[in-house]
Parts: sequence; structure tokens; C-alpha cells
Amino acid sequence: MLTIAIPTYNRADKVKRLLSVIKDEIFSYRLQEQVAVIVSNNASTDKTHSAISKFLNCGLNLEYYRQPENLGFDGNCRFLYIQ
Repeated sequence: MLTIAIPTYNRADKVKRLLSVIKDEIFSYRLQEQVAVIVSNNASTDKTHSAISKFLNCGLNLEYYRQPENLGFDGNCRFLYIQ
């Protein structure tokens, strides 16, 4: 299984575009069972939560975590590492 880990903070448009591209590639090659995507939203204050939420029920193997407080870049990456 390939896992794509995405740490993000206040990048609603970019994470939406990234997840869209990942979804298109996974579905075009029928890799839904072989690829997992994990996103950690580092307490964003923009519309990042809303942008990611739209992908939760699209058939993508997606785990989404919304941090209650900003962990810093390194902390957010460490969080993804232990998942």
C-alpha cells in the first residue's frame, strides 16, 4: 500500500487542487485499494477544512485529521508519520 501524507495549513485552494489531481490519477488507474491519502490540517483559519471535507465521501481512501491547535510544521509532519 502506498500512503500519501499531506500536511497543510491555510492552503484551501492548493489542497483542493492537489486532492483533485490525486483522486483523478487513482481512479484512472483503478488504484483505490492500493493507495491511501492522509491529510493533517494544522488548525487552519481559512476554508481548508471545507475544501478537504468535500473529498471524504468520493470513494478515495482518505483519512482526515483537523488539529485543534497549530502543531508547527515539524509537529504536523510528526503527527502524519505516526499515523
